[in-house]
Amino acid sequence: MVTRNNRPTELVDMGKLMSGAGVDTLLLCQVEGPGPARKVRVLPLEEVVLGRDDECEVILDEGPVSRTHAKVVYQDYQPEVYDLGSTNGTFLNGKRVHRAFLKHGDRIQVGANLFEVRLGVESSQPAANPASDTQVRNLQSLLKKKKDSPQQSSAISGRIAEIRLTSLLQIIESDRATGTLRVLNAGREGKLHIHQGAVRHATVGRASGLKALYRLMALDEGSFDFYIPGRNPDFDTVEGDLQKHLLEAMRQKDEVAVYRKELPSTDTRLVFTSEKALPLGRVPPAVFEVMASISRHHSVGDVLEHCDLPDFEVCRILLALLKHRIVSVESVIATAPTSSAS
Repeated sequence: MVTRNNRPTELVDMGKLMSGAGVDTLLLCQVEGPGPARKVRVLPLEEVVLGRDDECEVILDEGPVSRTHAKVVYQDYQPEVYDLGSTNGTFLNGKRVHRAFLKHGDRIQVGANLFEVRLGVESSQPAANPASDTQVRNLQSLLKKKKDSPQQSSAISGRIAEIRLTSLLQIIESDRATGTLRVLNAGREGKLHIHQGAVRHATVGRASGLKALYRLMALDEGSFDFYIPGRNPDFDTVEGDLQKHLLEAMRQKDEVAVYRKELPSTDTRLVFTSEKALPLGRVPPAVFEVMASISRHHSVGDVLEHCDLPDFEVCRILLALLKHRIVSVESVIATAPTSSAS
C-alpha cells in the first residue's frame, strides 16, 4: 500500500521556475597549456569535469593535474567552478579556490592549463560540414537551369550526410530560388516551402513552423529533393531572418541533446504533484502550454510531439517542472504474483 505525506501545498516562485530562460552558454577557451588549444562548451544542465582520467570531459594528461581535478557546472543557472579535492589546487584569476561563481573574462588554471571563461560569446557555431566550393557551384548551376522550367521536377537531390540542410538552404537563399524542399529521415517526411530564398512554411510529422524547421536542421542522416517551382503554402509559419534561424537551430541541436539525457525516457508518464502549486495568473504562456500538454498526453515523448513549442523550450520547461516537483515521474509498482495452493 502506498502512503502519501499530508504536506501543505507549497506555492512555487515563478521567478525561480523560469530562471533558466535565456541563460548564456559558457565557453571555456584554453589560452595556455600543452597541446593544441581547445574550446569547450558548458550548457546550463551539464557538468564538465577536468582531469587526467579518461572519463573526464576535458582530459589534461600531465603530472600536476589530479585524475578528477575540477568541474564547471551551473548551480541554479549560475556557472561555478569546483575544486574536486585536487592535490595542487584550482586557481581562479590567480587565487586558489574551492568553489566560486564564474563571470565573463575569468581565468581558470588547472596545472599548466589556463582557460578563459566566455559567456554568451561564440555560443552559436556555424553549421557543420559546410558545402564545398565545388558543391556550391554545381548546386547553383542546377538551380539556374531549372528556374525557367515550367514543369515541376527535382532540381537538386542528395544525402544529408554529404551536404547539410543548413548549407543547402544558404545556397537556395543566395540564389533566391523558389520551390519545395522535401526531406526523408527514418520513414518520416518533412517539407520546407521556400519563396525567393526565404523559408515560408515548414512541416515534419505533426510539427510545423519553427519547431519543424529546427527539427529538420538537426538531422544528420536522410535524403532530400528540391522541387522547382514547388507549391505555394496557404499561410506562413516561418518568419524572420533565415541566417538567425539557422544559427539558432544549431545552438538548439546541441542543447536539446544534453536536455534529453537529463529527461526521463520518452515513454515515461508524468503526473502533477499535490505538494506544489503555481500562481496560475502569473504562469507564462509557454509554461501553461507545456502543462496543458502534460495533462492531455502524459508521456514525455507525446508532450514533445504534441506541444507546438520548439523541442528546446519544451525540454527546458519539463526539466524545470520536474526540478521544482510540480510534476513527477509516475511510479509503477510491480505486484508480486500470488501462487495458488496445490
